[in-house]
Amino acid sequence: MTFSLKRFNAIFIKELQDFKSNISYLCICLMPVVFSIIFKINFSNSSETPNYAMKYLLVVTTLMGISLIGVAQSAGTFAEEKEKHTLKVLMLSPISELEVLLGKTLMTFLLIIISSLANLFILNPGDINILMYIIIVSLAGYGSILFGIAIGMLAPSEKASGVLSLPAVFIYLAPIFFTDTNNVIIKKIVSILPAYSMESILLPEALSNNANSIFLSILYLVMWLVFGFIFFIVIYRKKKLK
Repeated sequence: MTFSLKRFNAIFIKELQDFKSNISYLCICLMPVVFSIIFKINFSNSSETPNYAMKYLLVVTTLMGISLIGVAQSAGTFAEEKEKHTLKVLMLSPISELEVLLGKTLMTFLLIIISSLANLFILNPGDINILMYIIIVSLAGYGSILFGIAIGMLAPSEKASGVLSLPAVFIYLAPIFFTDTNNVIIKKIVSILPAYSMESILLPEALSNNANSIFLSILYLVMWLVFGFIFFIVIYRKKKLK
């Protein structure tokens, strides 16, 4: 089946309409930006605040956006459609997996990018490579969306999706809590997670000499993106056959 721009547009417009009509998802998208504003107000009056501290806060708020919007919101929207049986109708229609994937993820992806750029503008750490920042946010963000929609398809209800998405949210946030750990095993595990790769690129000085190289960090982000894509395809096809 060839890709249809018309079918893709129809799915995207529906996602846009659903987002505008659901205030809870709007609140989720605003949370990272609100935290950025709070952090900026608290630290802007302090001349002793080091530049890397602002970069660290940028990493934290960016990860909040990636995990909350990418995982939690995606899981919630898919679980909601599952409850309303609109997802089953979509799966049984002559719409390709690629059209479903792109149509239902583009809106969330744009929200992650907008949220991240807003955080960057508000915190303004100064010496961030904007192009590199957008690249790593795109890789980590799209990977989180894929995990989110797969979790949404597995969840029996929208409320259950919130619980099921917590482990994935933790995976994206965990490394910022284990930056200074001396446990070798935890360090090994954390070093391959998306958040650690982002921190290695944006804030290597916070990781002492343990930061991954830029190439290795991007490789890990791509790995998680591919893993998320495979996870989505497996769950989508399994649910489609039921």
